[in-house]
Amino acid sequence: MKDHSDCKTCEHLSLEIERLRTAIRTHMHMRGDDRCYLDDHDLYQVLPEGDTRPAEDSAVTLANCLRFIECRQQGREYISPEREIEHLRKENMKLRGWNIEMARKTVQDRQWERLEADNTTLHHENRRLKDRLIAAEGLCVQLTTQIEHFLLSSTSTQ
Repeated sequence: MKDHSDCKTCEHLSLEIERLRTAIRTHMHMRGDDRCYLDDHDLYQVLPEGDTRPAEDSAVTLANCLRFIECRQQGREYISPEREIEHLRKENMKLRGWNIEMARKTVQDRQWERLEADNTTLHHENRRLKDRLIAAEGLCVQLTTQIEHFLLSSTSTQ
């Protein structure tokens, strides 16, 4: 700890007090994954405004403390509910993005399926029209042949 015997002026003392208060406030605004809730409460009480955080439910606090102690004893990282919620929110956003992308892909797949169905329908219609055209061409050939026979027979009779 720093020796404050060299602090000679009230201004210097005021600056030191403000520095300490700033450090305490910074500590208060950090996530307390490695600090006990009660230690934090005692620390924040030294501020002029005291500990302004809302009171926590004792059962929830105790459950969090038990999980913290268990993690410490087993050498695992303690993940506070706040950090878990933060992690789950990020995962949720990723999944939402993925769902939106999959929805777009599904719409595109359905559009592709409709285009393929339309293409199949058009292909069948095209085939039907070709068959009709071939039939019409065949009729034209027959009619042309009959007209030629008729013309030949009518010129030979004259």
